[in-house]
Amino acid sequence: MTAYENILLATDFSDHSEIAGRKAIDLAQRFASKLTILHVVEVYIPEIMPSDWVEAFQGEGLDEYLARDGNKLLVEFSDRINANTAKREVVVSERNTTHVIVKYAKQKNIDLIVLGSHGRHGISVLLGSTANGVMNRAPCDVLAVRISAEE
Repeated sequence: MTAYENILLATDFSDHSEIAGRKAIDLAQRFASKLTILHVVEVYIPEIMPSDWVEAFQGEGLDEYLARDGNKLLVEFSDRINANTAKREVVVSERNTTHVIVKYAKQKNIDLIVLGSHGRHGISVLLGSTANGVMNRAPCDVLAVRISAEE
């Protein structure tokens, strides 16, 4: 089996992501790999932002506000899965999550991407659109951790 030096866990913070997270931690320990946990905030910015939204950011830009909130959630997620030594990244982007994960993997020389998949029917539903897109476009191996209905 290939030794993975850089493992990327892509997460949406769901309970299902915790299962994939534990698998990523196990693999990182087995291979003495660096583990990075990535959360992508996909944002659609309307041409004209309502004034009450602007007030909600308290002087911050939208990207900074979303990144700060995402980082807080990422720390909480890392604590839940005992991955406190992992590198944590939040990317706020107008691009779709699949694109961001694949681009990140290319830029950071990731050897393995770990993400959760759902055990439903049909390949696109089984993997979900993000997992399916990553598997078809990633520059490296992808481990889609099956999340069964019982878990």
